[in-house]
Amino acid sequence: MPFSLVSDVIAESKFLEDKLARELDHTGHRVIKTWEHLACTDQVNAPLETRLRCKLNSENSCTLMLIDFITVEMEEKRVHHLIEALRCIKRHDVVKIITDVYSGMFDQCLFLMFMLEKGYCQY
Repeated sequence: MPFSLVSDVIAESKFLEDKLARELDHTGHRVIKTWEHLACTDQVNAPLETRLRCKLNSENSCTLMLIDFITVEMEEKRVHHLIEALRCIKRHDVVKIITDVYSGMFDQCLFLMFMLEKGYCQY
Protein backbone atom coordinates (compact mmCIF):
# COMPACT_ATOMS: atom_id res chain seq x y z
CA MET A 1 0.00 0.00 0.00
CA PRO A 2 2.73 2.59 0.71
CA PHE A 3 4.03 2.07 -2.82
CA SER A 4 0.55 2.47 -4.29
CA LEU A 5 -0.32 5.71 -6.01
CA VAL A 6 -2.31 8.27 -4.04
CA SER A 7 -4.81 8.25 -6.91
CA ASP A 8 -5.34 4.48 -6.52
CA VAL A 9 -5.66 4.40 -2.74
CA ILE A 10 -6.78 7.71 -1.27
CA ALA A 11 -8.80 9.20 -4.11
CA GLU A 12 -10.64 5.91 -4.70
CA SER A 13 -11.92 5.69 -1.13
CA LYS A 14 -14.66 8.21 -0.32
CA PHE A 15 -14.61 6.99 3.28
CA LEU A 16 -10.90 7.71 3.65
CA GLU A 17 -11.14 11.05 1.84
CA ASP A 18 -13.90 12.17 4.20
CA LYS A 19 -11.89 11.16 7.27
CA LEU A 20 -8.82 13.02 6.00
CA ALA A 21 -10.90 16.10 5.21
CA ARG A 22 -12.43 16.07 8.68
CA GLU A 23 -8.97 15.99 10.27
CA LEU A 24 -7.02 18.28 7.92
CA ASP A 25 -9.54 20.99 7.13
CA HIS A 26 -9.60 24.02 9.42
CA THR A 27 -9.39 23.40 13.15
CA GLY A 28 -10.05 25.66 16.09
CA HIS A 29 -6.52 25.11 17.38
CA ARG A 30 -3.75 27.14 15.79
CA VAL A 31 -1.04 24.66 16.80
CA ILE A 32 -2.63 21.75 14.91
CA LYS A 33 -1.33 21.69 11.37
CA THR A 34 -3.83 21.48 8.53
CA TRP A 35 -4.04 20.85 4.79
CA GLU A 36 -2.15 24.11 4.21
CA HIS A 37 0.90 22.85 6.06
CA LEU A 38 0.66 19.57 4.16
CA ALA A 39 0.56 21.46 0.86
CA CYS A 40 3.78 23.28 1.75
CA THR A 41 5.84 20.18 2.61
CA ASP A 42 8.70 19.16 0.35
CA GLN A 43 6.83 15.96 -0.54
CA VAL A 44 3.70 17.75 -1.81
CA ASN A 45 5.03 21.21 -2.66
CA ALA A 46 1.77 22.52 -4.10
CA PRO A 47 2.20 25.77 -6.04
CA LEU A 48 0.95 29.00 -4.47
CA GLU A 49 -1.81 29.23 -7.09
CA THR A 50 -3.16 25.82 -6.06
CA ARG A 51 -3.03 26.66 -2.36
CA LEU A 52 -4.89 29.94 -2.98
CA ARG A 53 -7.50 28.17 -5.10
CA CYS A 54 -8.09 25.69 -2.28
CA LYS A 55 -8.24 28.43 0.34
CA LEU A 56 -10.60 30.74 -1.57
CA ASN A 57 -13.08 28.04 -2.57
CA SER A 58 -15.72 28.01 0.15
CA GLU A 59 -17.90 25.30 -1.40
CA ASN A 60 -15.50 22.34 -1.21
CA SER A 61 -13.14 20.87 1.33
CA CYS A 62 -9.64 22.29 1.02
CA THR A 63 -8.18 18.88 1.84
CA LEU A 64 -10.19 17.18 -0.91
CA MET A 65 -9.11 19.82 -3.40
CA LEU A 66 -5.48 19.24 -2.40
CA ILE A 67 -5.91 15.47 -2.83
CA ASP A 68 -7.42 16.12 -6.26
CA PHE A 69 -4.39 18.23 -7.13
CA ILE A 70 -2.02 15.47 -5.98
CA THR A 71 -3.83 12.79 -7.97
CA VAL A 72 -4.12 14.83 -11.18
CA GLU A 73 -1.03 17.02 -11.26
CA MET A 74 1.36 14.77 -9.38
CA GLU A 75 0.46 11.38 -10.79
CA GLU A 76 3.67 9.75 -9.54
CA LYS A 77 3.00 10.56 -5.87
CA ARG A 78 2.69 7.44 -3.78
CA VAL A 79 1.04 6.89 -0.43
CA HIS A 80 4.40 6.72 1.34
CA HIS A 81 5.12 10.27 0.09
CA LEU A 82 1.86 11.43 1.65
CA ILE A 83 2.60 9.58 4.88
CA GLU A 84 6.09 11.09 4.99
CA ALA A 85 4.62 14.58 4.48
CA LEU A 86 2.11 13.99 7.28
CA ARG A 87 4.90 12.86 9.58
CA CYS A 88 6.86 16.02 8.74
CA ILE A 89 3.98 18.17 9.95
CA LYS A 90 3.61 15.87 12.98
CA ARG A 91 0.13 14.65 12.07
CA HIS A 92 0.66 11.09 13.27
CA ASP A 93 -3.07 10.86 13.99
CA VAL A 94 -3.79 11.21 10.27
CA VAL A 95 -1.07 8.70 9.38
CA LYS A 96 -2.83 6.29 11.74
CA ILE A 97 -6.12 6.83 9.91
CA ILE A 98 -4.51 5.83 6.63
CA THR A 99 -2.65 2.85 8.06
CA ASP A 100 -5.70 1.62 10.01
CA VAL A 101 -7.81 1.57 6.87
CA TYR A 102 -5.16 -0.45 5.04
CA SER A 103 -3.58 -2.28 7.99
CA GLY A 104 -3.42 -5.74 6.39
CA MET A 105 -1.62 -4.50 3.31
CA PHE A 106 0.54 -2.15 5.36
CA ASP A 107 2.29 -4.89 7.36
CA GLN A 108 3.41 -6.58 4.14
CA CYS A 109 4.63 -3.28 2.72
CA LEU A 110 6.63 -2.45 5.86
CA PHE A 111 8.55 -5.67 5.33
CA LEU A 112 9.10 -4.75 1.67
CA MET A 113 10.29 -1.26 2.67
CA PHE A 114 12.76 -2.86 5.10
CA MET A 115 14.04 -5.14 2.34
CA LEU A 116 14.43 -2.19 -0.03
CA GLU A 117 16.19 -0.12 2.60
CA LYS A 118 18.70 -2.92 3.24
CA GLY A 119 19.29 -3.37 -0.48
CA TYR A 120 17.95 -6.93 -0.63
CA CYS A 121 15.59 -6.04 -3.48
CA GLN A 122 14.87 -3.13 -5.81
CA TYR A 123 11.70 -1.24 -6.56
